Amino acid sequence: MALMTRLNREGQTIVMVTHNPQIAAAAARTVRMCDGRIEDGSTGTGAAPVDGEAVAVPGQGAEARCR
Repeated sequence: MALMTRLNREGQTIVMVTHNPQIAAAAARTVRMCDGRIEDGSTGTGAAPVDGEAVAVPGQGAEARCR
């Protein structure tokens, strides 16, 4: 993670996909998606999703919804 942080500070753009809120917390910008659509975008350090956040997976039925 330290390497990616250093590269980003030096001007490199890094795109990372994660379900881990601790990793997301290190990002300067996060974009939340639900069912393939952008649900929310936030900027600033510490913009991690809330613990226990549910994400829908196609084919799981109505009980698995995005929040």
